[in-house]
Amino acid sequence: MEEVTAGTSPRPLRNPRGYHATRVDPAGRLKLPARFVEYIRAQQEEILFATVVGDMVKIYVNGAWERELDKIAAEDADVRKRISRTAEALGGDVECDPQGRVTIPQNAREYLKLENQAVQLRMSEDIISVYTQERFDAELQENLAKNPIDLALAERRGFNVR
Repeated sequence: MEEVTAGTSPRPLRNPRGYHATRVDPAGRLKLPARFVEYIRAQQEEILFATVVGDMVKIYVNGAWERELDKIAAEDADVRKRISRTAEALGGDVECDPQGRVTIPQNAREYLKLENQAVQLRMSEDIISVYTQERFDAELQENLAKNPIDLALAERRGFNVR
């Protein structure tokens, strides 16, 4: 899909980048960054699917949930069925309201104890991952510890570090 802006050439529509701090309010609503909302509203399908996968909420945009399920091989039909049913039990279809908020399904909020919690959002491949602040901080510290070694390797492969 392409994004068209008046007076310019079409440009590819891509997922927003970066982590974005927000909070799940007492009603379970999550305020999405403006760029996320812009991206979602540009899609053909504005109905999102929010659920728990592993130990985090994931919000699937633009058919990403179905694409994820399609990755499970046909011979694993029972696995696919259990994953799908668990996801539906803990989640459901959601919409972005006019203020750019999404209400996380109650079962998901209760399961992960997310109400009134600070979170970080990251979008990749049409999936918004909702990180608890604790998980975000732990992953960031782990990545920062490995960053000098990773950058040295990347630089040897041509990544511009300087």
